[in-house]
Amino acid sequence: MNRNIILIFFFVLNTNCNAQKNIFYAFEAPVIDSLKNGVNEYTKLLKLAEKDLKFYAIIIESDNEFEIYLQEYSDLPKSGFLDLIHKTNRKLKIKKSLVVPIIFPSDLNSVEMKNEKIAAIPLSGYYVKVIYENYKQRVIKTANLY
Repeated sequence: MNRNIILIFFFVLNTNCNAQKNIFYAFEAPVIDSLKNGVNEYTKLLKLAEKDLKFYAIIIESDNEFEIYLQEYSDLPKSGFLDLIHKTNRKLKIKKSLVVPIIFPSDLNSVEMKNEKIAAIPLSGYYVKVIYENYKQRVIKTANLY
């Protein structure tokens, strides 16, 4: 009996630990290259070193395409939105030294956003639009939306 309780406890603990692991999203080279350009744009615009910038990405998917909004959040005030950025386990590796959290529009339904009565996620920053062409990702548009 005690052995079964210990096994159940171990199983529950193991399941909880696995749920907290990061989920890394992978994009093809043209998309990553465009995001690297966005990081470079931010370093020039804000006149800061890359290591001093804090980024997150918003990803919006639709039929056969997706959009990425790369945003810098160093000046974001303490809020449910900032908590959400820090808590998310979804990550995007842009460079070896740069891994950014990912937010989705559906995160508006998170407790952090609801408690703060946040009604919309800002869609600004460095914009990348990607389509799938012959099963490959192709960047069709980039823009500075700040």
